[in-house]
Amino acid sequence: MVPEALVQDIEEQTVEDIRTGRVAVREQIEGPSGQRLWDNIDGSWTKPLPAEQAPLFLRKLVYRCDACHEASNIKGAIPEHIRQVLENVKTHQRARIKAELVGRETIQVCTGCKTAFPSRRQQGVRHLERVRAMGPAHANAKEVLMARFSLGPPQGAKQ
Repeated sequence: MVPEALVQDIEEQTVEDIRTGRVAVREQIEGPSGQRLWDNIDGSWTKPLPAEQAPLFLRKLVYRCDACHEASNIKGAIPEHIRQVLENVKTHQRARIKAELVGRETIQVCTGCKTAFPSRRQQGVRHLERVRAMGPAHANAKEVLMARFSLGPPQGAKQ
């Protein structure tokens, strides 16, 4: 359970962000079809919500990895995510993609995690690049408690 004082601080911070201009408020966010909110994890607007439900969504808090878009409602899930990413990076440091014959087909297999890539050769290469690139970003990653939704995107965010 998140302490009420923390929820209140986040709500006050959102109002302060709007007042100081750090968050842009969309002009026509409320109307007959409802109110749209900014999803701080996905970086996009929600579908219109009934106006009476918007305050409930604005109170929703999530834990997020500050190195990527991973988010969870469960405290402790993000440190586990970070641990798994760093472990995957280690197992993929010397990994390569090798061809294996399965029945009559040749498939590409990652030697780091045994994931099979049936037909497209570059799929495996992209897999290795993606996993290896996550290492530096997650080396000092932390769990951050944040509001899932807000009235608008942070200033400078792409819409």
